[in-house]
Amino acid sequence: MQLATRDLPGIVESLRSDNGPPLYYFLLSGWVRAFGTGEAAARSLSGLFYALSVLGVYALGRCFHGRRTAFLCALLYMTCSARSRCARLRSPGPMSYWD
Repeated sequence: MQLATRDLPGIVESLRSDNGPPLYYFLLSGWVRAFGTGEAAARSLSGLFYALSVLGVYALGRCFHGRRTAFLCALLYMTCSARSRCARLRSPGPMSYWD
């Protein structure tokens, strides 16, 4: 969270020693400026990306295989424990998938 509260040049400087995804921290920086640094506000960006990814899975399934398959694909994606666990995180670190 400390990284996201910095200005953009500060984020770039800090990412020289961190291997996190820079675009996520840029977006999170704007997000915490708009919604605050509380726990719910910080985690809601990941939740938003999760919800959008479920819609994306549904859209791809519908495009290639129809509504029923799209619904089943989105449902399976939503029940995947690794994805839902990552949606509750504040930072997308590389080890977050193995907690």
